[in-house]
Amino acid sequence: MIKKYILAILLLAFSAPALAGGPPAIPPSDNPVIDTLTVGEDGTTAGDVTMMHGGTWTMYDADNDTSVVIGPVTDGTTTLPITGSIDVSGTVSGATYGSDGSITDAELLGIDDGATTEIPVGGGAGSSMVWTTATGTGAPVRANSPVLIAPSLGDATATSITIDPSAIPAIELTDSDTTDEDTGIRFYGNATATGTGVEVYDWAIAAQGAATAGTMGDVITWTGATKILSVSGTLQSKVIFHSYSADQTLTYAVDGGGIAQFTVAGEATMWDATAATVGQFVTLWARDAEKIEVVPASGDHFVLFNGTALTADYELDCSAVAGNKVTLLCTAENTWSVFSETGASTDGGVAD
Repeated sequence: MIKKYILAILLLAFSAPALAGGPPAIPPSDNPVIDTLTVGEDGTTAGDVTMMHGGTWTMYDADNDTSVVIGPVTDGTTTLPITGSIDVSGTVSGATYGSDGSITDAELLGIDDGATTEIPVGGGAGSSMVWTTATGTGAPVRANSPVLIAPSLGDATATSITIDPSAIPAIELTDSDTTDEDTGIRFYGNATATGTGVEVYDWAIAAQGAATAGTMGDVITWTGATKILSVSGTLQSKVIFHSYSADQTLTYAVDGGGIAQFTVAGEATMWDATAATVGQFVTLWARDAEKIEVVPASGDHFVLFNGTALTADYELDCSAVAGNKVTLLCTAENTWSVFSETGASTDGGVAD
């Protein structure tokens, strides 16, 4: 009988909190196992879970401990509000990103490692970016004020092109398709479209070395095969002039078509007279009473003003009169003729 009273007292002690409406007591244990735990005052209203002593909240599915399911909450969405960072050792899939959820996992995973010769290009709404082969090297180019280094341009249109004069600017036109079609530069004034308005210049450049006629407005024209340049106005330029105070070997590049003045008596050696140099000339000028002895290139000869041909390799002695001028013109291969002179030139014999 006494045993029954003691048992009744113990049952009353353990069940008293529950009968009073408090939460059920969980027997103390280092590792309790609870089939279902509902947090809330009445079992339906959500409550708070407080972790004490810096503990860790661990969740897993007993049937598949590689996954955890959180939610859904009452409005039908699944949320995981976390402040801070999340470290994921596996793969995140089935999620959307961006403020409007417009980027999907598939689109992100579609951007794989691209080659060093490719750049990503947008694929449009709902589509992932696409690696696209790029041309050229260096940094990407933006629309405003790009710096292009040796670009290859196709059919380009420009409103203004400024070339840095300090870079020794040059514009080269190349007929690379070998069709023998002419390339050309045309300039228009008051134009509203290509080929309209007043054509100011039409500068045609021959392709493949062929001679082509062309014009620069109504100022300069040139023929094709006959290679004639015509100027409708006045053509002005500086005269090529060099003054020498010692013996001098003349060249077409330096002295051709110009005046070579000598301030002392000495020798002037001519450049070679060939079929290609026919028409080239130079004027020799003795500033004072210097005698200029003109020496021909090997195998060449002079023709005096009166038409007398000198022996090959003989020199031409100019008049030793102050201010004397002699113009020598290449009239044939190996031939220099006295075209004009202010004092008579003579046969000087074998060159010294």
